[in-house]
Order: sequence, then C-alpha cells, then structure tokens
Amino acid sequence: MSSGRILTIAVLTMLVQQSLSFMTTMVLPVAAPVIAEDLNLSPALVGAYSVALYCVAIFSAIGCGPFIQRYGPLRVSQMALVVMGLGLFIATAGTIPMFALSALIVGASGAISTPASSELLFRYAPPRHAPVIFAIKQTGVPMGGILAGILVPIFILASGWRGAFVISGLMCIVAAFLLQPWRARFDEHRQVGRTLMPTTELLRTVGMVFNHPQTREISFAMFTFVGAQAVYAAFFVLFLVEGLGYELTVAGQVFAASQVVAVVARIFWGWLAGSFIAPRKMLALLGLGIAGSSVMTGLITDDWGIPLVLTAACAFSATAVSWHGVLLAEVARLAPPGQVGSLTGGVLSLGYIAMMGYPALYGFILANGGGFTFGFLIIGVPAFIAGCLLLRRPTHSAKLTEKQNDA
Repeated sequence: MSSGRILTIAVLTMLVQQSLSFMTTMVLPVAAPVIAEDLNLSPALVGAYSVALYCVAIFSAIGCGPFIQRYGPLRVSQMALVVMGLGLFIATAGTIPMFALSALIVGASGAISTPASSELLFRYAPPRHAPVIFAIKQTGVPMGGILAGILVPIFILASGWRGAFVISGLMCIVAAFLLQPWRARFDEHRQVGRTLMPTTELLRTVGMVFNHPQTREISFAMFTFVGAQAVYAAFFVLFLVEGLGYELTVAGQVFAASQVVAVVARIFWGWLAGSFIAPRKMLALLGLGIAGSSVMTGLITDDWGIPLVLTAACAFSATAVSWHGVLLAEVARLAPPGQVGSLTGGVLSLGYIAMMGYPALYGFILANGGGFTFGFLIIGVPAFIAGCLLLRRPTHSAKLTEKQNDA
C-alpha cells in the first residue's frame, strides 16, 4: 500500500475519532434543557458537569503518554471511544451522582483523543505538510460540535434524552470496532514492554513541558489561545443578546457563520505554515491576531451594523478558533522520539486549565461591573504576550533541544 494512501486512511480514522470524541462532550450540554425539565434540575448544572469533565481531563492528558506508547495510538483511541460510550450510558440513570460519574469518565477518556491522534499522524505525515495534516485532523472538533447540534436534537425527538445518550454512545462503540482492521498497521511501533508508572510519568511529562524554552512558550500560547476561544464560545452570543440587544436567532446566526470560517481558516493556516511561513512565526501572528480581534470585538457597540459585527466575529473565529493544527504539529515536532503523545498531553493540560479559568475570570468581571467590553479587552493581553514571545528567535539552548529531539 502506498504511503499516500496510508496517510489518507490515518487522517480519516483520526478525524472520525476526534469528531466523535468532541461530540460526546457536547451531548449533555445540547440535551440540558430537556433533561432539566424532565428531572426538575437547574440548567446551571451544565457548568458543574463541564468543570468536572475538564478537571479530570487535565490529569488524563498529562498521564496518557505511557498508555499510548504501550498499546499504540489506535488501540488507545478505540478504548477511549468505548469508554466514552459507556460514560454516556451511565448518564441515563438520571441522578446527579451518575451525571458526575459520566462527566469524569467522558472527560478522562476524551482527553486522550488528541495526544493519540498526534502520535499516530506524526509517524506518517511528511514534516513539511504536518501543519496542514494536523489542521485537517483538528477540524474534527467543529465537526463534532456540528454533529451534536444536528443529531442530538433529532435523537431526543425520536427517543427522548435517554435514547439520545444511548444512540450517541453506540456511535462511539461502533466506530471503535470499525477501526479494528487498521490496528496492526497503525500500532506496529507500540512498546509492548512499556511500564506504566502514573506518578513518575506525570512528573516526567510536566518536566518536558516546562524544562525547555520552546515548549514553555508553546504551552503558554496554548493556554492563552484556548482561553480566548473558551470565552468566545461561552460569552459572544450572550454579549450580542444581553449587551447589545440582538435577537437570539440573529446572534446565533452570526456565531454559526463565524464557526464555518473557523473550519476553513484552520486548514488555511496549516497550509501556510507548511508552505510559506514557519509554524512558530505563524503561531506568533495568530497570537497577535487574537489580541487584535479581541479588541475589535470588545469595541462593538449597538451602532455597528450586522456586516461589521459579523466581520469582528469572523476575525475572532479565524484566529482564536483556528490555530490548533499549527500548534499541535509544532508540539509534535519538538517532542523527543516516541514522546509525541506525552508532550501533546502535557501541553493540552494547560488548555484544559484555560477552558475553566478564562470563562470564570470573564464571569467574575461581568459580575463585578466590568462589562463585556472590558472582558474582551483583557483576554487579548495574554495572547498578545504569547505572540510577542513567539516572534523572538529561539534561544541557543532551545535550538539544541530541538536538534536533540530530531536525532
């Protein structure tokens, strides 16, 4: 089989894995209004569900590397899909303890998807084309959101919210079995004798993230970029509706249009980073772009027409929601041999922290009279700093580390 065909199959399998992984995390938030009405629960519990999910994801991402090395990225992807499906089944019990357990299971297994897919694709992607290949793979995240937004309501109408959870879980489990024919090929480099020492590996992964200048800078960029994305996802529609008086349908359409732009932009930035602009410089420009689009969004007033508001939304989405492939390919490039999954998980853990921390900070600003404008201006500052750091030439020690990793 040609290398091009193998790469295509690898990208498609990981695209399916990423799409279903993200869709699984969105099943409860999409179904929340129906669940709240049926069980007489507060919709605010969605926030607690998300916090529990991302808390456990932090530790799962940091510690998943040895499992990927021992069992192989495809097998770990299969196990993650099956466990996520079981996590959705558990939620059908309809009690708060079972929802909490579901969040922990889905969070722990879902966090493995990106490190595993990075480990697999890095083996087959030509270095020059890695950014665009990783970007294509990462379109699975918005695709998963689209699947959740379209399919979960249909499943609820057909079989109730419990049926929606069961069907979504079955989709994950069936997909895991459909990936089996490629297990021997994609897991041929697994280290069968690899020991699993969670505490030691957690410390080792943290060391990889923070001990070297380039990985520190990339990790800081991950933190600031994810934070800006999380705030945009959580508060932009609310800003238009509550802050500017837009109808919810109009605000939703603006947000949806910006998400379409994000899918295209992810691939475009990956292509640029693989063809014309060094990935590090591309990330620097994206950091500065996030800062600029944050300012532009914060300056929106009710005097702005829809075209200008849409422009600001698309600019924010094209930067803060579109950097993933370039950054993850750069993380994979910097990783020591055989440690792509471990380093990716370590860097991603900072992203999960930002997913919780940034919206909490923004909410604190709103609750204390800071306003939507001030909140958007504030979140652009760390991204600006990250962009400036990445514009600098790597230090001598960072270059030495990179050469050692490539050896």
